[in-house]
Amino acid sequence: MSELKNQLTSVGNTITSSTAKVTSTITESTNLNGTVEVEKDGMKQTVLTMSCSLTQNNVANIQTYVTNMDLFLANSQLVQSEVLKFREKAAQVGKGLNCFVF
Repeated sequence: MSELKNQLTSVGNTITSSTAKVTSTITESTNLNGTVEVEKDGMKQTVLTMSCSLTQNNVANIQTYVTNMDLFLANSQLVQSEVLKFREKAAQVGKGLNCFVF
């Protein structure tokens, strides 16, 4: 910790001590990104992208975006199982950050 030898004024409050203690907070975070691909006629095509921002002592949501609706609908059960794999990985990584994943 560092010390500051001045009178400080913050919003609505005046610190009356001539010595203020300055502290900092460091928060860890991790970003996970993934794609779900379907191979059709020898070509891999991305049908869904996923992302999740895991922050220490927080709650995280998985964001998904469908990029090919026709292939997504035709393979929805298999796509869902890949999203669950992503969620399991996010929960595993989040556990170390005390982050709950929905």
